Formats: sequence, structure tokens, C-alpha cells
Amino acid sequence: MSIRRFGPAAFALVLAGCFEQGPPPIQGYVEGDFVDLGAPTGGRVEAVNVTRGGRVAAGDEVFRLDAAAERAALAQAEAERARATATYENLLSGDRPEEIAVIAAQRDQAAAARRLAETELARQRGLRGTSAELRARLDAAAAEAAQARARVAELDARLAAARLAARDPEIVAARAAAEAAGAALDRARVALADRAAAAPADARVEDVLFQPGEVVAAGQPVARLLPPGNVSVRAYLGAADLGRLPQGSRVALRCAGCPDGATATVAFVSAEAAYAPPILYSRDNRAKLAFLVELKPDAATAARLRPGQPVEIAPP
Repeated sequence: MSIRRFGPAAFALVLAGCFEQGPPPIQGYVEGDFVDLGAPTGGRVEAVNVTRGGRVAAGDEVFRLDAAAERAALAQAEAERARATATYENLLSGDRPEEIAVIAAQRDQAAAARRLAETELARQRGLRGTSAELRARLDAAAAEAAQARARVAELDARLAAARLAARDPEIVAARAAAEAAGAALDRARVALADRAAAAPADARVEDVLFQPGEVVAAGQPVARLLPPGNVSVRAYLGAADLGRLPQGSRVALRCAGCPDGATATVAFVSAEAAYAPPILYSRDNRAKLAFLVELKPDAATAARLRPGQPVEIAPP
């Protein structure tokens, strides 16, 4: 967005007459600081939602550029962010609950088998006799009980490991990846938002410079707006008349189309006579350089003024 100052090259039209009472009015003219609304990136204009001479409210979309590539990039960034976040959270929590439940069930089965094997071993030990067959059955029961105990110990270790989070370096790397994916997602959202431009304030649409289908460069204005707050009245005074418009004073305005009771406040008085006015306002044309005085009209008046329009100013 850029701002361009409007100023007439020659101001030849001066209102005749003066206010009914008081000293003669000071002649001035309206100036506007236009807001040239563009986008930070170039592309094809997809839609223009305002018309020349119309009005737009603050926050309303003025125009939009084609954003197919930006929407695709946003979808990709959202998917990458979801993947990186899931990886990080999985490392924090260890294995998934479903996987832990499977290991726990296997451990319960192994514990039951261990109890059965130990019971059989105890029974075999209680049998009397010294035959080779009895000895073989006892050895087999002892081996089966030992195997069952080892299986339970193995599953206990697996279950404990599944419930533990990943090692710190893995977690740090996963967190960094998730944060990077989040930053990329933020950039994608900004890039998509930058394909449209909204009015920064309530404004009159002074011009529409591009239409749908046309291609604009980065920063090139598509529409030109004039908010009432960017409207001012300028006057040029010689040193002898400078005291007629002290800074901060409130004055009355008169112009074609001005509402009754139109007023303005003197917002700026230049420190030195360094300005060449569009025309010389002093009656005797003694000074070639003048003091610049800038006035800010009230809101109702500013909305009806047009840049270049002549205005009469009644000093306080």
C-alpha cells in the first residue's frame, strides 16, 4: 500500500464573495492523500469488488488475485504440520495405547503359562521313585517352568519400554521439526491472505486501475481510495496574514457542496515561508513564497469534499 499526494498544478478558480460578516475569507483548496491499494505479490486479478465513485467500508475486500497455488501450498503445509506434530506427540507418549494393550495381553498369557508350568514342576517333584522316566518328566517340567519365567520377564521388559517416552535427542529433533512445520504453515497462511486486499478505512473509491483477468506486478495499485481522514484543506498566507489562522484554531468553511456549519481545525502551519502556492492569494502579490497552512475538516465535511475543490475559510 502506498500513499500519493494530490495537488493541483494551477489553481485558477477562486470563489467570489465572502462570508456575510467578519473579515474577508481566506481562499484555499481541497487536497487528498490517496491510498493506492495493491498486493505484495503479483498475479492475475480474480475479482474486483468495488466500482469507481462508490464507497467501501473498512475491512471489506476490495480486490482478490488468483490464489490457486497459495491454496495448494497451504494444504501441503497443514498436512506436514499434522504429520510432524503427530510424530512429536507419539515420541512423548511412547507406544500407542493399542500396542501397549497387545503386549500386556501377551504378558498375562505368559504369566498364566508360568503358573501352570510351576504347578506341574511341583507335582513332579512330589512323586516318589527313582526311575529314569520320572527323572525325565521332572527335568522337562523344570525346563518348561524356567522357559515360562523367562517369557514373562521378556514381556515385562517390553511393556516397560513401550510405556517409556523416546530418548531426549529424538524428542528435541521431533519438536524442532514440528515447530518448523508450524512456521511454514503460518507463512502459507500469510501468503494466501496477501492475495486479497481490504480497505484500511471507510473510503471513497477514486479509481479502479485493473479489471478481472488482467495481470498486475507486485505492489502495483489495483484501486485508489480516499478515506475522509486523508482529506485536508490547504491555504497559503503571507507573513502579514499568518496570524489569521493560528494552529489549533477552529474555523468555518464554505464551498460548493459543503454542508451547513462546515468546520475545520488548523492542523499545521509551516515554520517558514518556503512554499510557492498554486496562485498568489495576497491582494498585492508582494510575496512569491508563502506559509503553508493545512486544515483538517470535520468528518461530515471531509466526506463531501473533492480534491482540487476551492474553499473559503473564515478566520476565527
